[in-house]
Amino acid sequence: MMYGYVDYTCDTHEPAYVGIGDWRRVNVKKRNRKHVAIRATHGFVRIIELQNANVATAIAWEIATIAAYHTYIYDPLASHVACNMTLGGEGSRGAKNPNSDETRKRKSEAQKRLWVDKKQSGFVMKHSSRAKVSAVQTGRPKSEEHKRKLSEAVKLTIANKRNHMPS
Repeated sequence: MMYGYVDYTCDTHEPAYVGIGDWRRVNVKKRNRKHVAIRATHGFVRIIELQNANVATAIAWEIATIAAYHTYIYDPLASHVACNMTLGGEGSRGAKNPNSDETRKRKSEAQKRLWVDKKQSGFVMKHSSRAKVSAVQTGRPKSEEHKRKLSEAVKLTIANKRNHMPS
């Protein structure tokens, strides 16, 4: 379910921004730097003008409304309060995770490699950070599989330390 909304300036009632999204997106006020600056200077009133629409209808509405209200910043007829950075239809629309499964897996693998690189480069967590992590983890229930893996990790750490000790 998509919504279409328009942000009007409080002082001159000019349309400044046109957007679409789910209910969560509608309730988030911050959009882009210009939007933040104009909102700080003039104030905004957000009016929902399209409700319960499917994605295709909402995108068509957004494109038409941006063109009609001249809120695209590069539109020759745009006022100084225009805040839309695109002609419409390209935004996130409030998607929580727009990445495909393949992209998420690739990013996950990159983070794992980064973590390994940090450990190999001698990365050490600060004592204050360790205390915070410990406080969060203390008392948290662990599955039997998790306990087994922790046990194996500790045993490996001890074995590695023994192997690296000078004789």
